[in-house]
Amino acid sequence: MKTIRRLLKILLLITAILCEVLLILVVDYTIYDNNHINIVRQTVQINGLPPEFDGFTILQISDLHGKQFGNSEKGLAGIINSLDYDAIAITGDSQDTSSKDFQPLLELIRGIKRKTPIFYISGNTGPFDIYYNTTGDRYSLDMTDGKVQAVGKTLQNAGCTLLNWPQMIERGGARLWFATDFSATQSIVSVKQAQLKLLTTKRQNEKDALNEQIEYQENLQKFYAAFQPADTLIGIFHIPLSYKTLENPQGLPPYDLVLAGHYHGGQIRLPYLGAIYIPDSSLPWYGLFPPQDMVSGLFIGNGIQQYISRGLGASRRIPFLAFRLFDTPEINLITLKTSK
Repeated sequence: MKTIRRLLKILLLITAILCEVLLILVVDYTIYDNNHINIVRQTVQINGLPPEFDGFTILQISDLHGKQFGNSEKGLAGIINSLDYDAIAITGDSQDTSSKDFQPLLELIRGIKRKTPIFYISGNTGPFDIYYNTTGDRYSLDMTDGKVQAVGKTLQNAGCTLLNWPQMIERGGARLWFATDFSATQSIVSVKQAQLKLLTTKRQNEKDALNEQIEYQENLQKFYAAFQPADTLIGIFHIPLSYKTLENPQGLPPYDLVLAGHYHGGQIRLPYLGAIYIPDSSLPWYGLFPPQDMVSGLFIGNGIQQYISRGLGASRRIPFLAFRLFDTPEINLITLKTSK
């Protein structure tokens, strides 16, 4: 009996030591991995892409969340400056949720040598360049007038192009458009809501704001209604098109490709299982144990191509989970190819 007890004590001691060693290894690996950056390359075939844009490469930077990669972001900027690309898309959440400081983003932009063009959207943590409104689980231009805030002007001066209006690159008469999240159906509802508010609003400044919102939304509706089929449209989003939206994409512009972030690749991933949660309430179990092909990378739903970056930083909404586990930060090089 004494021998058995001694063996059990030895086994428990060995188990405790092994668990402690394993914990130390996981913590050390996580610290290293959270400060490492992968360069993920993806080729996307686009029907009707003009030959002038065959091989056009977009560098996607997403979900920095105030994360520092070296002093003054020199580590991240150095990697970016070693790459070949034609445009940069910053797909939101560059700022930390616990701070209004967006110095890491400015340091990164200033450290990037090739600044033409850098398309910017704010995401749901900012910094907020124009006046946004959150509707459901979609981050949109709903009920805004597209006016640039002081932060937006700072970003413009640093070299960013804001997507408060669709932007175009032209080569040899061919046009490649970049625009943020828009839904004609949602925009029409927004205009009707603003018109109803006008009936009860007495203050002139509120009337002026509502009229500006209506004019802005109606101009966007006209732009997309007249969009030329020969042109290519790249959507620069923060929150991806949800499972529900992909099932019924009515009212969406003819996006040839959507670039998005927000999911962080799940942020907490388990070996062989992948992401255990993404914030998409339209999925079964509200995003718990999601389909892994919808978490990151290229996904095609209802004919819409969507590329989701795992991004660079970590959300601090749950402070003790403000790290990435088995989820290496990444930037993405997306190369457009003409479909054969």
